[in-house]
Amino acid sequence: LSLGGHMHTMFAGARKFKLFYRLSFKRMVIRFEDNGSAALDFVCSKDELYKILSDDDSIEIPESQIPILPSNMRYFSKNEIEEFHKKDESVTKPIVILLHGLSGSSSEAYVRCISKILFERYGFDCAVLNSRGCGLTQLTTPKLFCALWTHDLRHIADSIKNAYPNRPIYAMGFSLGGDILANYIGQEAENCELTAAAIVGSPWDLCGSS
Repeated sequence: LSLGGHMHTMFAGARKFKLFYRLSFKRMVIRFEDNGSAALDFVCSKDELYKILSDDDSIEIPESQIPILPSNMRYFSKNEIEEFHKKDESVTKPIVILLHGLSGSSSEAYVRCISKILFERYGFDCAVLNSRGCGLTQLTTPKLFCALWTHDLRHIADSIKNAYPNRPIYAMGFSLGGDILANYIGQEAENCELTAAAIVGSPWDLCGSS
């Protein structure tokens, strides 16, 4: 029996796939110049997720964010944040920024599936950009996001490149996240910080597909 696209969509909506592609995440909340907030969820090992942190390396709940995250996730520690932002030209390990679809997050099955493969099989670092208000990220301004809103992705790509100038940065965008990624690449043109990008299942004509 051959199922059409509509049946596939209905099945994916009914079947949550929570038992598949299980991953652990460390969350870094990003505060932008306009005081808006988004979250980068970095795939990590279970040891990294559950390691005991010393008193001077304690986790501080970011301002205006929820204190308790799902059991497969924790916030970055203070020391981890400081280490991440230190400039280090010796780091050459590739990192992939993943952008979810409309109302999605790092918990989506398609995000976890590709992240698990990239992280475990190929040894890439993977960071999922949870857009403003998505993935339990609390809003700190009235501003949300749309297909033309490339500021947050630009900020994150620039920050990673400034801290790790020799590190390849890749990106994958799904659905609306693919539209954001495509617009970012077009706006940046030859100044784009990305080494390569992939856009998956994106609606090119948003007015027509709505």
